[in-house]
Amino acid sequence: SPNREAAARLCRAISDSLWRVDPQIGVIIMGDLNDDPMDKSCAEVLGAKRDKKDVKEDHCFYNPFWSILDHGTGTLAYKSSWNLFDQIIVSGNLLNTPENRWHFLRAEVLNRDFLKDTEGTRQNYPRRTFASGVYLNGYSDHFPTEIFERAASPLPSADAHADPSPRIPRRTHAPYSVLRRGRYIIASSRLVETGYACSKLAVENYHKAKNKNRPKKALLPIKVL
Repeated sequence: SPNREAAARLCRAISDSLWRVDPQIGVIIMGDLNDDPMDKSCAEVLGAKRDKKDVKEDHCFYNPFWSILDHGTGTLAYKSSWNLFDQIIVSGNLLNTPENRWHFLRAEVLNRDFLKDTEGTRQNYPRRTFASGVYLNGYSDHFPTEIFERAASPLPSADAHADPSPRIPRRTHAPYSVLRRGRYIIASSRLVETGYACSKLAVENYHKAKNKNRPKKALLPIKVL
């Protein structure tokens, strides 16, 4: 739509303004874009590529979720068809090239069993919190997504002996989070509140928690890098 394409142009303009100040800075664009990776807003206006080999410059973009959707995995379903609106797009200088500080490791849709409906017409779809006014004890109508980046060399502020799952203050309701622990960056969309750092282990352990009361619906806060 024209509005989503305008939003993509704004993201591109903000990225370009950051690179004018610091050409080495890495840029991550993420959110519920309400478009799929191959749609015009992402593929043409942002110019986010499906394959890493097509990202020829540091100031271009790579969309790892394009190929994931091509293989049949999405974050939301409508009329038996999957979409992948919850995207995390990275700049070329966050990919696996020797001269860059950060190395891209992988992207993932967290479609864990405990996040899915188990019966009915929405079986294996994301389990919603409410449907038709009925509380379903679910999480979201979208699955979370995440990417992993690794520092090419240890960061000065990194604490190699730190707890890999530190407590996070529950202060905001931001649905998208970027966290740094040691040599790793984890960017994630729509993760449910677990009280721990945004990591796959934390999400998988959520349903095993000792507290069996209804979980709070607060989402992870944004951490400024």
